[in-house]
Amino acid sequence: MMTLAFFLLGGLAGIFAWLYIDRFIPNLQQEIYQNYIELYPENRYLFHRKKAAIQSQKCGHIFLYFLGFGLCFAVLYYFLQDELFTLWLAITFSLFFVISWLDWHYQLISPTPCLFLFFLGLFGAHQEFSILTLSQSLESAVSFFSVFYIIYHLVSDCQVDISCNFSGLCSEQKKICFTL
Repeated sequence: MMTLAFFLLGGLAGIFAWLYIDRFIPNLQQEIYQNYIELYPENRYLFHRKKAAIQSQKCGHIFLYFLGFGLCFAVLYYFLQDELFTLWLAITFSLFFVISWLDWHYQLISPTPCLFLFFLGLFGAHQEFSILTLSQSLESAVSFFSVFYIIYHLVSDCQVDISCNFSGLCSEQKKICFTL
C-alpha cells in the first residue's frame, strides 16, 4: 500500500516537474518583457515575445513524467523501506532532474529549484541523512554564497554600455576589467 502511495506521490511530483519545465521559458520571456518595458517604456511596441531568440522546446508528454517519477519514487521506497529518507532522496533526485533538464536544453539554471535543493540539503543534514552535519552544511552554504557574491560583484562592475541613436547605429563603450 505504501508503494502505491509513493507511486502516486511520485506521479504528482512528475506533474509539478512537467509544469515547471513547460512554463519555464514563457515565464522567463514575461520577466524579460516586464524588465524591458520598465527600462525602456518608449520602445514598448518594438519588443515582441513571439520573436524572442529563446523559445520553448517540447519536454515530453505529462503522462511520461507521471509514470517516470512515480516509478522512481516506488522503486526507491521498495528498496529502502524508510518513508522519510525515501521521500527526501526522491525529491532530491526530482530537483536534480529539473535543474539538469533546464541546463541541458537552455543552458540556464533557475534559482528556485536550487533554493529548494539547498533547503532539502539542510533538512537532510538535520535528519542525519547526509554525511555532513548541520553546521558543516551551513558553513558550506555560507562559503558558496560568499564566493558567488564576490564573483557576481566583480562581474557586475564590468558591464557594457550600449547607446543607440535613432538611425539604429549602436556604439559600445566597454569598461576595462580583469578576467577570472
